[in-house]
Amino acid sequence: MTDIESDRINCLPDQLIDKILSYLSIKEAGRTSVLSRKWGKKCNQRRLHGCSSNLLKIFDHQPHIVRLVIGDYFLKYLAAGVVPVKLPTPCMNLTYLGLLINFIDSKEISVVLCLLKSSPNIREFTMFVSFS
Repeated sequence: MTDIESDRINCLPDQLIDKILSYLSIKEAGRTSVLSRKWGKKCNQRRLHGCSSNLLKIFDHQPHIVRLVIGDYFLKYLAAGVVPVKLPTPCMNLTYLGLLINFIDSKEISVVLCLLKSSPNIREFTMFVSFS
């Protein structure tokens, strides 16, 4: 077996590593740092970006929100930084989510999907759509 065959994990493209890490919580992503220096560097970058995520800043300190209405400008604010697939602390009390979303902006869509995945008790969902 050659060095290249035994070290396939280091040969993965950066985009694929980023995609894999995006599906993990920050804690789980940290565990991947033992795989190689490349993965460790990616994980550290993700931690730094995760700390600068407006979405995480807001919802890490507000897990008890019951009703939430998000306008288009606030949604843009939440989309700044790296948007996780799921929040580290679920919004267990959130039962209503209303929002105005621009379907052209993939980051806004990612924020909405993250909120939906992190809010298992949503009973009512209202969405106003913009394509501009």
